[in-house]
Amino acid sequence: MLGPIGRFWRRKVDAWIDHHHPRRQGSYAINRRRIYILPSRPGWVFASIALIILLAAMNYSNSMAFQLAFWLAALGFVVMHETHANLLDLHVRLGPTEPVFVGESAYQTVLFQNNARRPRVALAVSLDRLPPANALVQDCTDETQAHLRWTPTHRGLHQPPRFAISTNWPLGLFRAWSLIHLQMPQLVYPAPAPPGLPPPSRGVDPEGREGLVRGQEELVGLREYVQGDSPRHIHWRTLASHDQLASRNFADPLAEATWLDLEQVQHKGGLEEQLAQLCRWILDLHGARQAFGLRLGGREIPIGTGDAHRDRCLEALALYGQN
Repeated sequence: MLGPIGRFWRRKVDAWIDHHHPRRQGSYAINRRRIYILPSRPGWVFASIALIILLAAMNYSNSMAFQLAFWLAALGFVVMHETHANLLDLHVRLGPTEPVFVGESAYQTVLFQNNARRPRVALAVSLDRLPPANALVQDCTDETQAHLRWTPTHRGLHQPPRFAISTNWPLGLFRAWSLIHLQMPQLVYPAPAPPGLPPPSRGVDPEGREGLVRGQEELVGLREYVQGDSPRHIHWRTLASHDQLASRNFADPLAEATWLDLEQVQHKGGLEEQLAQLCRWILDLHGARQAFGLRLGGREIPIGTGDAHRDRCLEALALYGQN
C-alpha cells in the first residue's frame, strides 16, 4: 500500500499523464513523441558488463577487450533502435463493446493495424500500468486484436481505462511503451438483486386495448406502414385499392403483460437497491417470455417482449438519474 507521500506523487504522475495523453476519438497512431524507452533489468546488467570490460581494457591497454566493449555497446544501440521501432507508427483503435452488469468483467477489444512491411513482435497490453500484462500479441503482420478485461464498479455509461502497449523485443535489454487513452462507451447495467421476490401483479394496457398488447399472435386490424415492418405483414390489397401502404396489426393477450415501476420497490431502501430489484424482475419476466413495460421517472417504455425490449429496459435502468 502506498503511503501519503506515495499517493501524492501518484496523483501528480496521473495528472501529468492525463494532460499529455488526453482521451482521443477514433484510431491512434503511436508516434515518436509518445514512445518511452528505458533499459530493463537485464539491460542494466548488460550495460554494467560492457562498462567493466571497457574499464579493464583501458587499465591493461588490451585491444581485444576494447573491441569487445565497443561491440557490446554497438549491439546495445541496435537493440534499442529495434525495440523503439517495434512500436513506432503502430495504429491502435478500440472495437465495439457489449453491455455488462456491475461486478462482471467487461472485455475491451484492442485492434492493431500494422502498415509497415515488417511484423510487430511480442506486444504486451496492460491496463494503465506496465507488467503484469493483460494480453499478449506475439505476431502482428496486418491486423491483430487483443482483449483487455476490467471490472466496472457502478452502473452507467463508462469510458475504458487508460492502457499501455509495451515491448522488450528483440533481446529484452530495453522496454519501450506508449500510453493509450481512447473513447469507446461501455454500458454497465445495475447488478440484479438476488432471486426470490416475485414480480408485481399483472397490469393493463395503458393504450386502452382491453386484453391485448402488441405482439404476433392475433390479428386485430390494420395500421399505417412503418419503415422496417416485415414484408409478410404488408396488406397488399390496401396498396392496390388505395395506393397506400398498410401493415397488419397483431396483438397478444394482455394476461402476459406486467408493468414495472419504481414505486413498487420503494421499500427496498436506496435507489441502487430499487434499480437492482427492477433489473431482477426484468430478467425474470424476459426468461419466462412474459410481456412487460417499464415506468421510470418521467420515461415510459411500452409493454413488449424480446431481447431488444429487455435491453432497452436495462439501458434505461443503467442511465437513470445520470443525464
